[in-house]
Amino acid sequence: MVKAVSGFLAGMLCVSVFSMSAFAERQEAFEVRDVSSGYAIAGIRESAIKDGQVVIPDEIDGIPVIQLGAQDKTGTFLGQYGVTRLVIGKNVRGATTTAFYGANDLREIEISQENKGTLAFDSETGVLRATAGGNGILVKYLSGNERKSYRVPEGIGRSFNIDHAKFDTAGSTLYGSDGDALWHEGRLVKVAPGAEFPDGYFDRFDSIALVSFLLLIVLTRKKRGKIKDLLSD
Repeated sequence: MVKAVSGFLAGMLCVSVFSMSAFAERQEAFEVRDVSSGYAIAGIRESAIKDGQVVIPDEIDGIPVIQLGAQDKTGTFLGQYGVTRLVIGKNVRGATTTAFYGANDLREIEISQENKGTLAFDSETGVLRATAGGNGILVKYLSGNERKSYRVPEGIGRSFNIDHAKFDTAGSTLYGSDGDALWHEGRLVKVAPGAEFPDGYFDRFDSIALVSFLLLIVLTRKKRGKIKDLLSD
């Protein structure tokens, strides 16, 4: 009887040590923030990466991981590690607008089949989508994919991150486009990295989105003058 109890306690101790070790590894691998009813992954550390892949856990220390990115972060939670594949756990419901900003090496995303949240990944187009209040959101167009044509579906009303994406052509029922820029009702929304713009090109716009301005800083000083005018408007 004594031996049996001792063996049982030893087994329980081993399980406890293993659980504490797994928890410690997760805590060390991920930087988290408290959000309503769960955790947000604000960042990762090198220990979270295995062969270019990061797996977002269902929970950490019994607390569900429900969000990717954090409101106090201006760039991707994946950092500058060159992550190529992301596996999203079953409890993740959504992402911040900047959660994938700068995640330019991503080639593939997998979402747990148990995930009942708002996220969906289209492997054919390489697009991570979400829904909020019935509206479609393009969360991330994987810029690491091969160059191809892409048309934004009618159900998409907002785009979080398509920077550095490589298109043959880009189309949308919401935005106007000539292949070098996107605009909507006189507002410049996005310019294609590396595109060349002739003098007077930006005269057609009366306002500009901040993300466009960040990509336009490489323009000549003469063209920047027009951009400055747009910003002041």
